[in-house]
Amino acid sequence: MHHPPSDEIWFYSDKERPYGVFSNFYPIEITISNSLGETKEYPNSEAYFQAEKFMGSDATEDQLEYAELIRSQNTGNKAAVLARQKRPYQTYQWAQDLWKTIQDYQARGVTIRSDWEEVKDNVMRRAVYQKFAQSEPLRKILLRDRKSTRLNSSHIPL
Repeated sequence: MHHPPSDEIWFYSDKERPYGVFSNFYPIEITISNSLGETKEYPNSEAYFQAEKFMGSDATEDQLEYAELIRSQNTGNKAAVLARQKRPYQTYQWAQDLWKTIQDYQARGVTIRSDWEEVKDNVMRRAVYQKFAQSEPLRKILLRDRKSTRLNSSHIPL
């Protein structure tokens, strides 16, 4: 088993303690403006990030509807499955249901926004900033060990 160096904090799962809060899948609601300037609530920062893939300035009504569907998911995992637009590896019924939904939206021409590669880093920065700006307990965890450790989020899928 690989252990991180003592000066690094590794995190991926929102279940890890105490640093699972750094995961974008951590279930804490954020209120944030989307790319179209509409302020909405998201169940986690992952849902915001994934919904933004379909919120470009030239988004079609179908893309906006799909982004709203992603935003409404109760877990970051479900939001990510929808946004990836690939057959889920999970065998749960919810994953199979989402696969049918993905196929329906793909048939309607829904794809990721054309400028995603250019904007995705700033979308993630906004999401993470707002997550910690809006939650005092999470901000305390983030700032607690900032001098003695380095964060390693290389295992987080963006």
